[in-house]
Order: sequence, then structure tokens, then C-alpha cells
Amino acid sequence: MTDPSPSPLEKHTGYWLRCLSNMISGSFEARVEKHAITVPQWVALRTLYDVEKITPLEAAERIGVDKSTFSRMLDRLEAKSLVTRLTHNADGRSFFVALTDSARALVVAIAKEADTNDALFFGHITPKEQETLRNLILQLLKATGGHSKIALKALTTRKEKMMNIQEIKDAIALSLSKEISFPELIERLTKAGAERYTVDFVAKLIHYYGKENEYFSYCIESENFGLPASTFCEESIRNAIEAAQALLIDYETFAQRVIDGGAAQYQIFFKERKQLYLGREGSVYAYPFPQF
Repeated sequence: MTDPSPSPLEKHTGYWLRCLSNMISGSFEARVEKHAITVPQWVALRTLYDVEKITPLEAAERIGVDKSTFSRMLDRLEAKSLVTRLTHNADGRSFFVALTDSARALVVAIAKEADTNDALFFGHITPKEQETLRNLILQLLKATGGHSKIALKALTTRKEKMMNIQEIKDAIALSLSKEISFPELIERLTKAGAERYTVDFVAKLIHYYGKENEYFSYCIESENFGLPASTFCEESIRNAIEAAQALLIDYETFAQRVIDGGAAQYQIFFKERKQLYLGREGSVYAYPFPQF
């Protein structure tokens, strides 16, 4: 008896939503980081923009985080001169939080960045279609017990990013254009805060992981890759690795060769200096990390 054929990845709506979400959030993160703040900090500033002053507890509730999380965020924003603490005359144990003038100007500037980012990704559909899309997302959140505030809380309670996403993207671009070697790529990724990455040829996704359970993902755009070969050939994979590291072939050629060699995905571990190539049925090939 043969196993039932699983539904194709491309038939899953969640797969496409994740691909789109990764691209949108990655683009916006890069825009926000140019202003020396993080996306969670931007969410907090934009929320506080609508009030003249507010207590920390009220602010945390509006943003959708617990009080201790907001307290840490407040310290960082205050260190950047973006918020100030005001005396609470009715309660000597408490205080109000207010945006500084520079923070209010920053909110306006980043809001324009958000508008530009939205236009980049959603400008291909009409305003009416955009409204329909938003309503459908809210409908799904409500139907599954979710709410927009939950999504907001998930965003703002995530730890402050230690990985520099833009530096990772720059390193990837240089590597793909063969302007830097594999050792130089690893060095740049390490400096950007990454400690490992995984390339999944089946899902067509690349994941970069940091030390604080952070991750950054994006889709592999090439449509040329087929299914990994059922036969796992270590020699083919090794030859592809060595040709790529010698800058004799580009990344797309390398990827196709390891796929033809039976690799469904591979993982690179910086600290332990390991490269693992995994086949569809559990075969594993460990390639020696180059000395550098």
C-alpha cells in the first residue's frame, strides 16, 4: 500500500502568506532601522502619538504588552530622548509618559515609510481590494479566537533584535554576486548577529537564526529548482560545495547541483563549524568546514 500523496506546498494559503509577510516585514524593518529604532519601538511610539500623556500601565495596555516589557522599552526610548517622564501630581508613586518633540517628528517620518512600504507591496491591487483583504484577515483572526491586539502583542513583546537584518541582506547580496568568498560571508553574518542558517529547497525558504531565538526568513525566488533527487550522492554534493567555495559557479548553479545530488536542505553552523546536507529520506552528509 502506497502512502497517500501529500498536498502540494503551493496549495497552502499559509505558505504564500508567510512568504509575503517575510518580504513585507523585512522591507519595513530595514526602513525603520535607518532611523535607529526597532519595529516594536515604532509601534509603541505610534501608539503614544495619539495621547498627550499617559501612565505606564495604560500605555502597556494600549500597546498590548505587560508592564515589565513596557518598562524595559521605556528605558530604551528614554535613553534615545524619544520619551520623557512627567510628574503625576495625584499619585506620587506614579508618573506620566509623553513623547518628546523629536519623537513626534520621528513618528511622522516613519509613518511615511510605512505608507511607502504598503504601496510597494499592496499598490498592485485597488484600494477597495486592500480594504477587503484587511477585513478578511480580521475575520480570520476573530474566527480562530485571535484579535488584532494579539498580533500586536506578539510583535511588541518579542525581544529587541540583536541581528542586523540589513547587514545580513548586504552580505547575501555580495555572496550571490560572487564578490565575497564563503569565509567572508560567514564572517559578515557572524558580525551581523547570526549564528546559523538553514536553506530549505522544498519550501524554498532560507532562515537565519540569532542567539536570542531571533530569526529572519525570506523566500528563494528562483523558479528553476526542481524536486531533490531521490538518490543521495555525497560526491555530487561535495563537488558542488567545492566549486561554489572556489567561486567557480554562482549560487543558483550550486543549489541546483546539490538538489540534483539529493539534498532537500542544508544547515550551516558557525560556532561548531559544521555543514550538514540532508536528503529526503534521512541521509546526512557532513562537509568539513573550511579553515579560515
